[in-house]
Amino acid sequence: MSDPCEVTNGDDAYTAPVFGTELRREEIGTVTFLDNLNSAPNHVRDVSQNQDGSVVAWWEQNGVGYYDLFIAAEGGVSAPQDASYLFRGYRNVTGIYFNGAFDTENVTKMDLSSFDTSKVTGMLAMFYRCSNLTELDVSGFDISQVVDMYGMFDGVPESAIRYWN
Repeated sequence: MSDPCEVTNGDDAYTAPVFGTELRREEIGTVTFLDNLNSAPNHVRDVSQNQDGSVVAWWEQNGVGYYDLFIAAEGGVSAPQDASYLFRGYRNVTGIYFNGAFDTENVTKMDLSSFDTSKVTGMLAMFYRCSNLTELDVSGFDISQVVDMYGMFDGVPESAIRYWN
């Protein structure tokens, strides 16, 4: 799966296209990863790196002015090796649902510094078993409301994590 946000100005990321379509990142309300194609409609977009239909995406209007984005593959979706800025510009997203269907095994870089975490109360096992990460920047996380961080970094090399102040 690849959805590059190749803009240099952070403000422009909001209007960057979702998987090269006319849909803009700021129009997305939720992102859901699925480990099978059973619920995929007929109007999916092939977003696989090899353009072989192994990873597909589709979106549906959610009734509150945004779209719910679904990304699915049999067995789950593999994150790109460099996952920096993966969710950049998705400023109206209220939930990202990984559902055990988002494989970060081959990820070596993640930049999460722009995530708005000011209302997050639980980060339970958020990076559990991401043992191949070489760089994980969570220094911008606002953890003032977080009450559960159990296992958040279990299995992540200590040298990879850039903590908050």
